[in-house]
Amino acid sequence: MASEALRAWVAAETGSAQAISARSIERILAVAAGRRTATEIEGGHRVARTRRRLRIEAPVPAQRRTAVSAGVEAEAPSQRKGEPQ
Repeated sequence: MASEALRAWVAAETGSAQAISARSIERILAVAAGRRTATEIEGGHRVARTRRRLRIEAPVPAQRRTAVSAGVEAEAPSQRKGEPQ
């Protein structure tokens, strides 16, 4: 029953009809129970828990994900110094 509710919630929040695997459901349940802080699911979405509430975060674009994982915080074009805004 919980897995069906989670699948429906993920589909509604992401707007995706992509199937969520049983492993992803298990990881989401672990986040909900407080055994994990977050998990990535199909489509690159991230499910996290803050103040006892689950939320889904949108996928991070590949370019930004690469920069962040390398320890470099990418700036948005409007934040670059010396360029008109």
